[in-house]
Amino acid sequence: MTTDELSEYEKSALILKRHRSALHPVPTKGSQLEVIGAGEELLANALEDPTLLEGYRRERDALSRYRMLVEFVGHLECNLELLPSRYRTRAARLRFLVWSLPFRISNQEDAAWMREVHSSVLGDKRLSRNTIAQRAIAARNDWTEHLARAEDDPWLSARRADSPREFDIDHRWLTERWPNRTREGLRIPSAEGGDDQPGHAQRVTELHWLAIGDVLAAARALSPFSWWPRLLPWLPPLLAGFALITLLWWPGAGVARYLALAGMFAVVLLATSLPSGWDSLLLLRLPAAVSVGTAAVLALTPRWWVATTGWHVGLGLAVAASLYLILESRLHNVRSLDAYRRGLIVALIGLSYAFLISLVMLGFAFPVVAEHGQCLAGWWDQPATEARTLDAQCTKALGAWPDNSPLPKVSSPIGALATLTGWSFSIGIAVQLMWDSQPVTAPLGRLRRRGGSS
Repeated sequence: MTTDELSEYEKSALILKRHRSALHPVPTKGSQLEVIGAGEELLANALEDPTLLEGYRRERDALSRYRMLVEFVGHLECNLELLPSRYRTRAARLRFLVWSLPFRISNQEDAAWMREVHSSVLGDKRLSRNTIAQRAIAARNDWTEHLARAEDDPWLSARRADSPREFDIDHRWLTERWPNRTREGLRIPSAEGGDDQPGHAQRVTELHWLAIGDVLAAARALSPFSWWPRLLPWLPPLLAGFALITLLWWPGAGVARYLALAGMFAVVLLATSLPSGWDSLLLLRLPAAVSVGTAAVLALTPRWWVATTGWHVGLGLAVAASLYLILESRLHNVRSLDAYRRGLIVALIGLSYAFLISLVMLGFAFPVVAEHGQCLAGWWDQPATEARTLDAQCTKALGAWPDNSPLPKVSSPIGALATLTGWSFSIGIAVQLMWDSQPVTAPLGRLRRRGGSS
C-alpha cells in the first residue's frame, strides 16, 4: 500500500469531518484515555479525523501511518469502559475501518506487512491472519449493531438525516472491499477458515437496503462475487412481459394464463431453492399482498369486469400506488431522483406480480368460484383485445340490462386484466400499510428487527 492509497482511504472512509484543532497525543502503553476537559475535545476530534494524531501528518511512510492508526484503535479498545457513551459509535466505526483494512488490500505482500504491524503493536509476533480476522469481525459486528440502533443513537440519527448518501456508504463499507473504487465484495475469513461475509451481508441487507426499498443495492450486497443473483429482482417483470406479449400476439388468449401459472410456480420453486437471504430479492411480500387484493376484488361485486372503461380505474389506482411507493422512498430522506428510481423499481416488480396473479385468477379461479363466473369461461377462446357480447343467460343473471336484451360490448380480457391488476396492486399496498408495520420490501416471514434478532 502506498501513501497515496492510504490517503485515499483516509478521505473516503476514515475522516468524517476535518477539524482545525490541537493534535491528539500519541497514546503510550498503559496510558488511559483523557476524557475530561480539553482531552475530551481532542479525543472527539480524533475519532472524526484520525489524521489529528500527533505526528501523523508528518509521516510520509504508509507503514508508519498505519501503525499509528492501529495503536490508536488498540488504545481505544483497552479503555472502552472510560469512553463516554456519546463517542462509542464513532469509535466503533473507526475500529472496524482500521481492523478491516488488511482485508481490503488486493496485494498480498501489503496485507502481510499490515499483519506484521498488528503483531508488533499488540506485542504478539505469533499473531496469525485468523486472529486479526477475528478482531476485524468483532469490530464489524459491533459497528453493525450500532447501525442497527441508529434510530436511538443521536449521532447516527443526525448523520442519516444530514447525509443520507454517506449513511448508505457506511453500509457499503460493511460488504464491499472499496466502494469508491470497485463493487467487489469484502472477504474476512472466519476462525474456521470459511467466509464469514454471506451471513453478515444478509444481516446488512435486511437491516438497511431492503428497509429503505433499494432492491438493486440489496442485490449487490448479497451477491458481491456473482452477477446472476442480481438478476433476481428482474425475474417477475421478465415473466410478466413474456406473458403479456403472448396474450397480445398469440391467437386466442388462453396460452398466456398457462404461462402466468407456470411463471408463478417457477418463482415459488426458485425461492425455496435459493441460498439463505437471496429469496428476499424476489420481494415475496408483494405477491402475498397482491393475492389479498385480488380476493378483495372478488368479494366486492360480480360485475367489476363488465364496464369497457373499467381499465381507466385500474390504471389510475396503479399510478396512485406507485406514487405512494416513490413517496415512501422519499421519506427516507433520499434525493428525488433516487426516490423515483427505488420506488419505480419496486412498483414495477409489484405490478408484474399483480398482472401474473390476476391472469391466473381470472383465467382459472374466477370462472369456477366467482359469482356468475360461467360468464367468464369463454373469454380465453378469443383475442385478448376483442370485446365480447354476453348471451341472454348471463345478461339475465347479472341484471344489468332490461328485458333480457343482450348487453352492449363488455370489457375485453386485456381490459379486465388491467382493471384487476390495478385494483389488486393498490389494495395489496394499502393492506400492507395498514396491517403490517414492515415495508413491502422486507423479507417474507424472516425480518430481523433493528437492534434485535429475528
